[in-house]
Amino acid sequence: VQVEPGEARACDVLLFRWRAHLPAKHCAILSAPDRITHAHDGAAVAEVAFTPWWRRHLSHAFSFPGVID
Repeated sequence: VQVEPGEARACDVLLFRWRAHLPAKHCAILSAPDRITHAHDGAAVAEVAFTPWWRRHLSHAFSFPGVID
């Protein structure tokens, strides 16, 4: 289920685009309000800070129906 990016909660899937006119090509899982888990090409999966840079590039957020916190 698509949710507003600003309403995303832990365990939601986030999609990012590098420029407004380009399609989203990167995803992450919101692991805490200020942390995301993702991997770059050729790099290990890592949990990193959900910094303003990431927030500016966030384009979509999705939650899994029926998942309860």
